[in-house]
Amino acid sequence: MFDIKSKLSGVKTRAKDFLVTTALDQRGVAAVEFAFIAPIMLIFYFGMVEISLAVEADRNLSHAASLVGDLTAQDEVVTIGMIENYIYGAMAVLDIDADEADNIGLELYAFEVTTPDDPNTATDERVIAETGYAKYGKAIDGGTKFDPSTIKDEILTDTSGVVVARMTYDYTAKITSSFVKVGNKTFEETFMLKPRRSAVVRFDNENGNADETQRYNINCTFETKDDANTANCSPA
Repeated sequence: MFDIKSKLSGVKTRAKDFLVTTALDQRGVAAVEFAFIAPIMLIFYFGMVEISLAVEADRNLSHAASLVGDLTAQDEVVTIGMIENYIYGAMAVLDIDADEADNIGLELYAFEVTTPDDPNTATDERVIAETGYAKYGKAIDGGTKFDPSTIKDEILTDTSGVVVARMTYDYTAKITSSFVKVGNKTFEETFMLKPRRSAVVRFDNENGNADETQRYNINCTFETKDDANTANCSPA
């Protein structure tokens, strides 16, 4: 005779055994845990890589500003063609191409003391004159020009001028911008150097008709000319 109760009891036992076995089965747990942890690990990994790239970009900007300042300080007279080469040099150090040329800004200054301090008076009579100014690209420090009065007397002396190189670089995240907002960074660097071969460095924008005070201003752009992207400087 068919025993329905016995059959139902057997089904319940097998179901119970199945549930217990399934609950105790650890197979695939590692895969599930990895599926939860892997995205977080990847974000941390790529985040660290991005931070490393940003630090490298900041360091390269320091090298670029130092290079431009050093090259400027090595000549008594700096011309338009030399400034254009300095821009190319800075881009090479930063490892950027023409498509990223708008992300950098460069300012070069040369100063001299025309009237030294008079120790016999109570007021500071030191007068500092600009003997060179060149600008390219993005504004630095909100567009405010460098204030030479902040240079210490021991650096900018009555007998020797100073070259100042300032650069800015808008760094864009390279690998994480598509899936995590690391954010863009703006780096800035300022370097001061003493002239190497002369007491004072002077800029010449080749504008022969201008008076002496207007011959040292140079303005540069990066534009397409004759199907090539080139730096072009001219009298400001």
